[in-house]
Order: sequence, then structure tokens, then C-alpha cells
Amino acid sequence: MLKSAIDLQEAFYNYSMSNTSFSRDLEAIPRRTDFDVCQKVCDFLEIFKEKTELVSTQSRPVAHLFYSEILDVDKHLREWELVPNFSPMVEKMRLKYDKYWGDYKKINHYMYFAVLLDPTMKSEVLGYGFRHLMDNGCIPEENEYEVDTPVEFLTEPEKEDKIRNLVAEVEANMGVLFALYNEKYGTKVTHNSSDVQKSSTQSGNTTRRRGNTFLNSFKSQNSSRSSGVDDELKKYLKEPPLELDDAEDFDILSW
Repeated sequence: MLKSAIDLQEAFYNYSMSNTSFSRDLEAIPRRTDFDVCQKVCDFLEIFKEKTELVSTQSRPVAHLFYSEILDVDKHLREWELVPNFSPMVEKMRLKYDKYWGDYKKINHYMYFAVLLDPTMKSEVLGYGFRHLMDNGCIPEENEYEVDTPVEFLTEPEKEDKIRNLVAEVEANMGVLFALYNEKYGTKVTHNSSDVQKSSTQSGNTTRRRGNTFLNSFKSQNSSRSSGVDDELKKYLKEPPLELDDAEDFDILSW
């Protein structure tokens, strides 16, 4: 609705000049400053529209995208907290966000597993996400058996250790699940990650990551990991993430 109004802003001005009833029947005629505000609101809400459409699709897999999309929303909210006149609204939105996603210990590990199974993200994005949450004041949940040191009091080496431990915990839990599946369904199957270039356009399961600023900042800081030989899961996790062009669709099922 706001976008339509912005496109027609000149019509509002012209009509108010040519029709006296228009201005007389309204309490106020929209001014150019009003349309500037409308544009800012559109810019703020656009990301929520895009991500809702992305994660609500039923025609292709999206579970592996949830973690990065959630953190991109977090990054978006933090940026708009600093924009004048938006802070009261964003503050209320952050309360709702933090209720469900603000503590990394509350996020179901199956969502983390989906990140590990995306060859373009793997453990690197998981660790980068934990770092993002910790750097922005995420406080671990306390219980009667364990009381964590608040993140703001941790030294940099302690943060790095905590992040490594968190990633290792997710990988270990993923290993337990993998072992159960491997015991029941395991077969001797190998794959070549370079085949993604051939397979990514062969079905309708491709998913375009539309301008995820969280993943873009991860790519700029990502470094390759050393490879090793272990069971299939550990070998897969030790391989460096698959690199794709920003505009390239990726079919995770074909991969």
C-alpha cells in the first residue's frame, strides 16, 4: 500500500492544486516529508516480506536457510535501532525476536544440523553465527545446574573457546544422529562437490539467497579449513565450504 502511494505522490500534489474539495475534505494533504517517511518504512519492512516469502515456500527445501535468515533479521534490527524515530518500534520487535531467537541455547539443534548439511555453510557459518550473537550481547540461559559467565565479561580467547565448544557440541550431536541413520540406511556412496555446477540447474529445488547481508559478511571473513580422513560426516565437515557466486542458484537436493 505504501509503495503504491509513493509511486503516486505527484498525483497527490497535482490533485490538491486542481481540486479544492480534495484538500478541504482531508485533515491534511500528504507532504513530501510524509513520503520520505513512507519510503523509510518500506525500506525497513522489505526484508521481512522477502524472508517470509523465502522460508514459507513449500516447493523446495529451505530448512538449511533458516539460521542465516534469522541472523540476518537480527542484523537488520540492530542497524535500524539507530535510525531516528524507528527505535521505539524496533525495540518492541526485538523483544519478540529475542523471545524466540535471542539465546543460541534455545534454538533447536535440528536447525543447526540443517546448516551443517548445507555444503555452502557448514560449521563455519555456525561458528560465525555464534560469534555474531555473542558479540551483540546474547546472554546464555541459566539453570539451577549451570551458571554461565555473562558474555560481556568473557575475554576474547574465552569467547573463541566457547564458540569452538558450541560448534563441537552441535557436530557431536549431529554425529550421533548420523550414526543412527548410517547403521540403518548406510551405503557406500561417494560424491564430488564439484558436481554441483552440473546439477544445480537440473531440477526445481534451487533456492536464491536474496542479498543476505549476514552471509555476505561471513564470506568476507571466511578462511578455508584443513581436510582430513574420518567417517563420512567428519570428512564432509572438514572439507572447506562450497563457494558459489552470489547470483547463482543452488540445488541442495541434487548436490
